[in-house]
Amino acid sequence: MFRLIIFIITLLLVVIVNAESPDNLSLGTPGNADTVVNRKGYALGYSEKYEQPLWVIYRITKEEMNSPRFRRTDDFRPDPAIKTGSAALGDYRRSGYDRGHLAPAATMGFSRQAMSESFYLSNMSPQKPQFNRAIWKKLESQVRTWAHQNKDIYVITGPVIKPGYKTIGRNSVAVPQYYYKVIFDISPPSFKMIAFILENKGSKQPLKTFVVTVDDVEKLTGLDFFSEFPDIIEDKLESQSDINQWDEETSINSSQKNDLTLPSKYVASKRSKVFHHVKCVHAKKIAAYNKVGFKEKSTAVDTGRRPCKRCNP
Repeated sequence: MFRLIIFIITLLLVVIVNAESPDNLSLGTPGNADTVVNRKGYALGYSEKYEQPLWVIYRITKEEMNSPRFRRTDDFRPDPAIKTGSAALGDYRRSGYDRGHLAPAATMGFSRQAMSESFYLSNMSPQKPQFNRAIWKKLESQVRTWAHQNKDIYVITGPVIKPGYKTIGRNSVAVPQYYYKVIFDISPPSFKMIAFILENKGSKQPLKTFVVTVDDVEKLTGLDFFSEFPDIIEDKLESQSDINQWDEETSINSSQKNDLTLPSKYVASKRSKVFHHVKCVHAKKIAAYNKVGFKEKSTAVDTGRRPCKRCNP
C-alpha cells in the first residue's frame, strides 16, 4: 500500500511539472541520435546512416484535437536542421514507397507551423502504400481518438531496421521491416501505457493483433522510453499490454468487434460548431480530411458543438 501511495504521488508530481513545461522531450530522450530536433509539434532523433528518425515523440491533447484545424500543406522538403543533409524528394521518386509520416500531419493540424513542419523529409520513412494508407493510418486515427478520450497523451514512434534492410534513392534511405508506436496516457487517474509493432506491409488484421508491451519495444529497438520517470513508475506501466483499459467503448471483448473503433453516428466539420447525424445532407458534404466523428451525441456536445437544425441528431 505504501509503495502504491508513493507511486501515485510521484506520478502526479511529474504530470504537474510536465503540464507547466509541455516540451516534447520533457519525459526524456528515447535514445542517442546524430541530430535531435525539437519543434512545435514534435521532436525527433535523426540517423544519418538510415536517413530517417530512430524515434519521433509528440504530445496530443484533447484541446488540440478540438481546436480549429489547418489543412494539409503537402510541402514535402528537405530539413535544413539536419546539417549532414536529410533525405531528398528524389530518394522517394519512383521508389514504390510512400513518404510515410512518423509525426502524422492530421495530428499536427492544431497549428499552421506544426502542420508545415510535419512535411520535412526528416519526419518521413519509406512505407509500403498498402501499409501507410491502411493499417498505419488506422492506428494513427485510433491514437487521436484516445487523445480526445484521455485528454493528454504522449506518443513515441519510429522504424525498426534490422540487418539485410533494403535502401532507396541516391541517399540510401533505409526501408524498415517494422514500425513501433508507444502511447502513454498521462491524464490522472488513468495513467497507462500500450505499444504496437507492425510489419511494413498491408494487413487486414485488427489493431489488437499488434499490441505488445513497451518493454517489448525497448528490447527490440534498444531505446529507453520516458527515462525521466522514476523506475517504480516505468516498471509498472511499461509491462502493460491490456488494450481494454484504454476505452470501454472500444473494448475488444465482443467477438462482433473486429477492430478498436466503432462507427461514428455523428460528424462535424473540424472548425464547425454544429454536428450532424451521419445521414444528414450536410454531413455528406464535409470533406474527409475536414471531418471529425463522434460515437455518442454527448461527446459531440462536450466539444462545444450544437445539433444541426435540419437533421436534429
